[in-house]
Amino acid sequence: DVPGRAARLAFARRGPDARWSALDRQVLRDLGWALRHLLSFAAQASALRGLEEQLQFALRSLPMILWVTDARGRLVVAEGSGLTQLGLRREQVLGRSMEDVLGGTLNLSELRADLAAGQERRQEVTLAGRVYDTQRVRLPRGSGTLGVAFDVTDLVESRAQARRAQRHAETLLDLTQVMALTGSLPDVTRQALEVLLPALPHSWLVLWFRDGPLLRPLVSCGEQPAAVAQWQRQGVPLTDLFAQRLLAAEAVQLDPVDLPSRLRAEGLHGALLLPVRAGETLMVLGAYRREPLAWTPVERDLLSVAAQVVQVSLERRDTLAGLRSAAVTDPLTGLGNRRAFESDLREALARGPLTLVALDVDGLKAVNDTLGHARGDDLLRGVARVLAGVVTSGDGAYRVGGDEFCLLLRGAPGQIPDLDAAFAALAGEGFGPAGASAGWASAPQDGQDPEVLWQLADERMYREKARRRPGR
Repeated sequence: DVPGRAARLAFARRGPDARWSALDRQVLRDLGWALRHLLSFAAQASALRGLEEQLQFALRSLPMILWVTDARGRLVVAEGSGLTQLGLRREQVLGRSMEDVLGGTLNLSELRADLAAGQERRQEVTLAGRVYDTQRVRLPRGSGTLGVAFDVTDLVESRAQARRAQRHAETLLDLTQVMALTGSLPDVTRQALEVLLPALPHSWLVLWFRDGPLLRPLVSCGEQPAAVAQWQRQGVPLTDLFAQRLLAAEAVQLDPVDLPSRLRAEGLHGALLLPVRAGETLMVLGAYRREPLAWTPVERDLLSVAAQVVQVSLERRDTLAGLRSAAVTDPLTGLGNRRAFESDLREALARGPLTLVALDVDGLKAVNDTLGHARGDDLLRGVARVLAGVVTSGDGAYRVGGDEFCLLLRGAPGQIPDLDAAFAALAGEGFGPAGASAGWASAPQDGQDPEVLWQLADERMYREKARRRPGR
C-alpha cells in the first residue's frame, strides 16, 4: 500500500526450474519496503507542495499576515498581503523585533508571559486604521513563535453598524411607546428626551415654548455647561434671525461659526433646532453639542421622531382641552352651559357667600316669529355678550336653557348689575323691546342648597317677568 494511491508490486521469475529461495524472499521484502517508503515520501512532498501553494495563494489573496520569530524575538518569516496594507515590505521587517516594527501597539510583556506558560495568545489590535484579529503560539522547544493576523475591519464595522441599527430601532420603539402616554406635556416630553439622549453623544436637549416675545425652556435633559444653561434660561427673543426661521416652520442647524464666541468658549459647539407646531401653539425641540461633532442622519431621524412625539402630545392636549371645553360650553353663545353652571355653583357655595341671578330673555319668541330663528340666535348671542360684559373676574355667566341664563356673583349680596341699562343697547341692533327679566337668591341668607337657591331665584325671576308683562 502507498499513501494517497492504490498500487501493487509484483515480482516474477521465468524458467521451469525457477524457485524462490528464502534469501530471495528477504531481498524482495526489503525492496518492497524501500519502494513503498520512496513512493510515500514522494506523495508527502507533493501534498506539502500543494499545501504550500494553497498557503501562498491565501497569503496573496486574503488580507492576512503570517510571521515567525526566532528565540530572540526577531522576525524570520513575514508573508501576506496585509503587509502592503500596513505600508510594509517583507525585506523591511525581517531580522527586526516586533517592538521595532509595531512600536507600542502590542502589549508584548503580557504576550511573552502567556507564551512562556504555553498558552495560545489571541488579541484584537488596530494598526494603521485597520483592525486585526491576531493569534500567536509558541514553537516547540522555545525556538520562537508563530503568528497569524487577519484583517477583520469590515467585519468589526458591520457588527458595529448592526449594533447601531439595533439601538436605533430600540430608541424608535421606545419613542413610539412614549407617544402613547397621556400625561402632562412636560412629563411626556421629559420621558421622550430621556429616551433620546443616550442616542446623541455629548449632547443635551431642550424643549422651548413661546412666552410672549421670547422662547423659553420648558424641559431640559442632559448635562449642559452652567453658563450656557443660564443664557438659555433668560430666553431667546423672537426677533432673533434663527427664531424667525423657526417661526416659519424651518429647521435650523447652528454650526460653530453661527454661535457667539462666548458660548463656544463655554462649551457649546453646535445645535439642531426643530419647530413643533400644533394649532396656534409653537414649540422648539433643540439638541445641543458639547463637542464639535457633526449630526448624523440617524441622529436627525431620531430627533425628528422625538419632535413628532411632542407634537402628538400637544395635539392630544389641545384635543382633550377642546373636549373638556365643549362639555361645559354652550356652542351658540360661548358661555358656560348647564353642566358648568351646576358644577361651579357647588364649588362656589363651598368657598363662601354668593348671589345667584336667574334671567329669562323677553321678546325671543316675537323675534323668532317675525324675523326668523337666525335673528333669534343673534339675540341670544347678544344677550350672552351683555352678560359677559357685566360680570367681573371670578364671576360667571351661563346659558342653562333655550332662553334662560344665570349669573354667579361671588361675595356678599350687593348691588345687582343694572341689567336694563345693559340690555338697552340691544334695542339699537334691531331686536325691538327685547330684554331680560331677572330674579336672585343669595347664600348663605337664602340657604346653602344649590337646588333651593336656583328654585328661589327662578321664582323671583318669574314674578319679575309677570310684573314686566305689558298690561300689568
